[in-house]
Order: sequence, then structure tokens, then C-alpha cells
Amino acid sequence: MLYLPPGWAHHGVSQTDDCMTISVGFRAPSADEAITSYADYIGEQVSDSYRYSDAGMTAAEELGELDDAAVERMRQFILSTLDNPEQVAQWFGRVMTQPKYIDQVVALEEPMSEADLVAQLQDGEPLFHMPGSRFAWRSDASGTTLFVDGDGHTCSETLAKRLADPTPMYEEVLEIDGAKALITQLINSGSLGFMGEGDDEE
Repeated sequence: MLYLPPGWAHHGVSQTDDCMTISVGFRAPSADEAITSYADYIGEQVSDSYRYSDAGMTAAEELGELDDAAVERMRQFILSTLDNPEQVAQWFGRVMTQPKYIDQVVALEEPMSEADLVAQLQDGEPLFHMPGSRFAWRSDASGTTLFVDGDGHTCSETLAKRLADPTPMYEEVLEIDGAKALITQLINSGSLGFMGEGDDEE
């Protein structure tokens, strides 16, 4: 067993056919990190026109007093903005799939076309999750989102499940509606890739 302390990157590869490598990692954001990150995400979604208002409130008994009614109205304003299960899910999927290290996911210098993707898969080349990439998916009343390396992609549940599955992908994946466009996008962003002979030994 090899133990790596927090902050140490690694990429384990089995060297023989009868060897198995199992890597276990943990993500446990602090309350401060979670609250700050979620607030930043919500801030990007909420319109600037959505503002606190004290219209219709009874004036405080004392001049300059910040009474309980004013505090409660602000509390409700904040809670109504933050307490949105769908937004929490969208933020959570993005933050929990963000690469731990900035250089783990590298976009292609020369983007691949959908035609190139189809040709390589038809030639029998398997497509893999790139080392360091993280995938997750979620379906709710508004549809299905595939989360990849900090981004969210709307697609069918069937496609999301297949792309989140780390097993190699072959030509049959192209039969899923919307697969060509999304897979090409993920290859170009560095989340998926073809690995030639010897790539797994570097």
C-alpha cells in the first residue's frame, strides 16, 4: 500500500496483466470553502435587479433602530436566494468534479472534428477518461446534466450515464443521441482522449 499525504499528486498504473491498482481519494471541503464557493456561483446566476426591499414595513420604534422585523426580512431574502435545491445540485456537481490540480486537464492545441472522432472510433481505437478528469451526472425535473471537470453539460440521461462510466468507449457510443458533439467537445477540452500504444507507460 502506498499512502500519499494531502497535496501530493500521483497517477498509478498497473505494470502487468495480473496486477490491480486501486486509488482512493477524498474530497471534504470546509464549511467556509463550500459557503464561499456556492455564494459565488449563485451570484453569477442571480439578476442584479433582484434586490432587498423594505417596502411596506412598519417603521422601527426608535430612530436608527435595526429591529427584529428588518433583520428577519433580510434573513428571508438571503435564504430565498440560497435555498434552491436545483441550484445546489448544479453547483455541487461542478465543484466536486473540478480537477484538483490545474495542469491535470489540458485542452488540445489542435481541436478534433466530429469527423475525426468518428473515424478513430470506427478504426477500433478506444476512448478513455483522461487521468485527472472527474465525471458525475444528475437528473431532476429540469433534465439531465453531465458534470465534467467543473463544467455542466445538458444531455440525455443515457449519454450522461455512459460518459460518466470510466470503461473504454468504442464505436457503439456514437449511436447515442448527441454523443458526437459532446464527446468531441470533451476531447477538445482534455477530459476524454485516445491513448496510443505506450501512452499508459509514461
